Amino acid sequence: MFFSQKSSIFVLEMQGIVLHIEHKTDKTTLLYAYTREKGRQVFAVYGAGGRKKRLADLTPMSIVEITVQPSAKDIAVLQEVRLVYVPTRIPFEVKRKVVAMYIAEALTKVLRYELSDEPLYQYLIAVAQDIDQTEDIASLASEFTTNLSIMLGYGGEPIEELRELRSNELLSLL
Repeated sequence: MFFSQKSSIFVLEMQGIVLHIEHKTDKTTLLYAYTREKGRQVFAVYGAGGRKKRLADLTPMSIVEITVQPSAKDIAVLQEVRLVYVPTRIPFEVKRKVVAMYIAEALTKVLRYELSDEPLYQYLIAVAQDIDQTEDIASLASEFTTNLSIMLGYGGEPIEELRELRSNELLSLL
């Protein structure tokens, strides 16, 4: 268990992928995640000190189980975060960390809707595990960009041109 703030109020549990963690003020942090149940979501973490430090252990593209307290506002309050898949190589290898950050940032910018999309979620789970496990990390960013574009309904000649670029050239741009 990474972070826990128990409460007797009704809570929801979701599985998701961490996209971004943003520190808004000294006492507020926002966690952006793509969840299986509700699509792209933003969760608020209130309180200073140790709780935020534990959130810092999460890397982009971490697969987590999230417990939230629903709120009347647009942002639910995060109660607990547990890792479902612990990456073993991403935190220690710079290229993997850069690829994970690139993919997470691209998802943060592209996924703006709050709808569940099970095939997209399963694809993102596979990508998150591939970043940690695959040996051919150089081509992962370009393959992801191409596949995500196709899954979101974009295609045509620009996608084919992207496929023709060499993976090493794309990685050097990161």
